[in-house]
Amino acid sequence: MATWPDTTESLPPGDHPYGVALWLLGRHEQLAELVDRLPGVVSIEGGELGLELDVLASAFAEYDAFQAAREERFGWSTPDESAWERWHASLPKRSAATDELLVMSGSELGRLRLLATLSGAGARLSIGHHLRSFDAEGQRLLGDWLDAVRQG
Repeated sequence: MATWPDTTESLPPGDHPYGVALWLLGRHEQLAELVDRLPGVVSIEGGELGLELDVLASAFAEYDAFQAAREERFGWSTPDESAWERWHASLPKRSAATDELLVMSGSELGRLRLLATLSGAGARLSIGHHLRSFDAEGQRLLGDWLDAVRQG
């Protein structure tokens, strides 16, 4: 797992979305673990850790498009396996990061969406839908994210 610099004793960087993302990763181990699971999102160049926020935001755009296509095709019902396989094979290729998002819980997705909003490409975020299943640690992450947004 990537070890991000500890930022627990520092204030969020003002008006610097990438810096805010790194600040959040340095404060929230669970968020750092989730980012590590996504291929292509964490980079190491010259021994320096980097975060590819646009890759994360793109993965969420693909994820949202996949889920919308699934709902349009199947509604809320579970299709039979062969119908699912035919439909799934007809979809455009997705990134490995998107495939990893597809197996995450709602809480995990919500945490990563907060991070993805800091990309220039952004990510869709619904308070009622994406942030409703946060535990105490998730609430602390949301509080830090809000503090950083207010600073910017």
